[in-house]
Amino acid sequence: MDKDGSRPAKLQGTSGNGDHCRPMRPSVMQQFVTRPDIRAPILDITSTIPQLHPRPLGYWLLAPYTDQNPECNARGGPPQVKTGPYIFDDHGHLVWSGSHIVNRDQACDFKQSQTGEFSLSIMKPLPGAFYFESVPMVLNSSLQLSSPIEPPTDEKMYLDPHEFILTGDDTYIIETKHSVNVTGKAPIMSCGFNEIDRKSGEVVFKWSSADHVPAEESYVLDVLPHEPLDYLHLNSIDKSKTGDYLLSGRFTNTIYLVSGRDGSIIWRLGGKRSSFELDGFNFSAQHDARLVPSSDPEITLLSFLDNASNGFEATSTASSALLVSLNHTDMRAKALRHHYRPDGGLAELRGNVQYLASGHMFVCWSKDGYISEYDELGALILEVRFVGPSLATYRAFRLESASWTTPRDEEPALATADAGDGTSSFFMSWNGAHDVSAWRLFGCTKRNTSRAAWFRRALHTESFCADNPGQLVEFERLGFESNVTISVPAEVGLVFAQAIASSGELLGQSNAVTVHASPNIMTDLSPLVDDDVQGRSVVIMAMIWVVLGMGLLRVLLALGKVLREPGRAVLLKPRREPFRELDSDDI
Repeated sequence: MDKDGSRPAKLQGTSGNGDHCRPMRPSVMQQFVTRPDIRAPILDITSTIPQLHPRPLGYWLLAPYTDQNPECNARGGPPQVKTGPYIFDDHGHLVWSGSHIVNRDQACDFKQSQTGEFSLSIMKPLPGAFYFESVPMVLNSSLQLSSPIEPPTDEKMYLDPHEFILTGDDTYIIETKHSVNVTGKAPIMSCGFNEIDRKSGEVVFKWSSADHVPAEESYVLDVLPHEPLDYLHLNSIDKSKTGDYLLSGRFTNTIYLVSGRDGSIIWRLGGKRSSFELDGFNFSAQHDARLVPSSDPEITLLSFLDNASNGFEATSTASSALLVSLNHTDMRAKALRHHYRPDGGLAELRGNVQYLASGHMFVCWSKDGYISEYDELGALILEVRFVGPSLATYRAFRLESASWTTPRDEEPALATADAGDGTSSFFMSWNGAHDVSAWRLFGCTKRNTSRAAWFRRALHTESFCADNPGQLVEFERLGFESNVTISVPAEVGLVFAQAIASSGELLGQSNAVTVHASPNIMTDLSPLVDDDVQGRSVVIMAMIWVVLGMGLLRVLLALGKVLREPGRAVLLKPRREPFRELDSDDI
């Protein structure tokens, strides 16, 4: 992918001195008291769904990145929206930020695969070139990094971030590019892909455009005078159930079906050599060609984005999303659904169309994160944009249910602040948790010198309060970070929060934090501890002393052995006993 995500950066019409770098205002970013490390984009949403199209809550997968040259990101200065993968719900509330995964790199194409895993591509600028190279990444169903993907490459080939797919066959498909010398002509950039076995790392299928698509099919020539001609500009790959591959060539205005046996072209749609006659529609510079299930073996259904402009010329006044039927009997192509961009604009770069099981079409126009959704009858029911400038997302996807589990490396976060007037404000969040319905806030006394409390502090188990914690308040979770302001009893010194499911199940608990209690005692703390907690704590303390004594004995014996054999080194390997997490009965 080029530095603007689709074509060379110099075609953007900006100077090369970085004067076009635009800092973002804090008002265009979501920032949180509990998670100051997260700086997520704010979404502007227009929707008719709650009134006219009620449905279960869904989620959006976005990967915002700065739609400007890389030097803008390296300058520092005012805080920026952090790039990387994000999950938002249908209301535009942040659910998960994965910006920590990409470490300030540009990322794109965050999606979920058939395996339940998530994938994305990191875009690394190639030194001295006008292109980005892909670093593919896989996240498991808990949104944590899986084993690294290391595709086999050579020095003449680089990985293109336009497409990275995890298949249901325990393989993955990744796009490639390499320069090819053509006799008597300028070099060309051959686009292709490799399908690779995930276990063995072996290439099970490879394809290169230079072997099957002549440069004469291209509509774009001499884009970069000192670079090989990127005549095809492959921007999407989809594998059929029969093992063939659907490809989209942006600069040939053509969608290809490629044989999974020998790589030959089975048919073309659009362009200079179309196998089908287009019935009442056209398209150009398209993105994201996908196969849609069809019940008729003589009919192939495709969805794709008609960008209608390659930055040089346009074939329509507005970009559109298409669902197309290919009839293999009369070789005619018909547009079954044709939705023009709602604002009448041209999406010159990037974008995708997702045909949902409900019959809805979820369309990403890329620049400014512009998204629209159409129902099964074609009515526009949703529009979304990033509020901030300079942001884009290569693609966007909708999940019709929460298909991930809460990341194991995340836990509920709690922060407190003095709200004045004898009250305190409490803020709660849990990055990645989608099933929290309510928050419960507990407090405990600050005067505690019992051996049980000392034991907890000695083990740094701040997740558990001292004696006599009691519930202060329970309230509905609203958005990524919920907050409540209450008067706190004077004797309360520590507070912690519990995340509660709609069923009442306890999902997780935060660490305890110190609170400056107000002088007003508003409520009594209800005890949540057993009467015999003190006795059990004494027993546990005795066990700890026994373990420590045994450890000291081992050390003394080892030292004695060293003294007896001064020429021999002894490596002490302390035995780590499994430690049981304390539960409510222990507090």
